[in-house]
Amino acid sequence: MIRIILIEDHNLTRMGLKAGLSQVEDMDVVGEAATGREGLERLKTQPADIAIVAIGLPDMDGIEVVEALRQFQASQGLDRLPAQQTVGARRPRPLIPGANKSDLV
Repeated sequence: MIRIILIEDHNLTRMGLKAGLSQVEDMDVVGEAATGREGLERLKTQPADIAIVAIGLPDMDGIEVVEALRQFQASQGLDRLPAQQTVGARRPRPLIPGANKSDLV
């Protein structure tokens, strides 16, 4: 099971992402946040394999969230593994069944 945290300030977008991801086998949204600070706290306390982070958040941008998380991980002695190792050796597949590269914006 791949655990996902969504950090997105637009409720409708966050709800749509959660609904879409819930349709994919082996994916589970384990946390949500509407601000960067709230998202950072979730990432520090909730085990997750993937974080989907919006760039334009109201209090801090998504890049700042990722940088702060990396600093936290380093201070805790946590190693960051490549995504392939973190979620296991799985064959890549689209997040939405039947989606093609041409469907992506």
